[in-house]
Amino acid sequence: MGQLAKQLGMGPRKARAVLVDLGILHGETEVKMVSMVSDPRQAKPEYSSRLRLSEWAVKMRYGRRVTAGKGYDLDWVTPTGRAYVNEMLAMIATPREPPKKEPKAVEVIGQLLADDPTLRQVDIVRLTGFSKMTVHRNLRLMGKR
Repeated sequence: MGQLAKQLGMGPRKARAVLVDLGILHGETEVKMVSMVSDPRQAKPEYSSRLRLSEWAVKMRYGRRVTAGKGYDLDWVTPTGRAYVNEMLAMIATPREPPKKEPKAVEVIGQLLADDPTLRQVDIVRLTGFSKMTVHRNLRLMGKR
């Protein structure tokens, strides 16, 4: 994780947060039954959670889960995974154009009338697909009819 964080130019916590946002890492909760101090014959659950590689990331070979010993598991991000993370961060970082807004009915009707002032209300309804009421209301607001 440290190497990936250095490559991305951020700290390990920020790198983990980025990987969680991309879905490569997810939280896993581990439950261990430990004996109670008051009565050693009874056990109570002790919970711990940590971030682990997601199953889909392992299947896509973006990382590997390695068991190094009893209770000591490691997750490695492979070079393919690093390339995927870089690609996704590049996509996120590129500025996108804001979605184009559909012109309002009054703008469409105004443009049609500017092009051809002899258009009737019925013609505007057929050309635009707006309802008769919408066309009538907008023409009235524009003072055209």
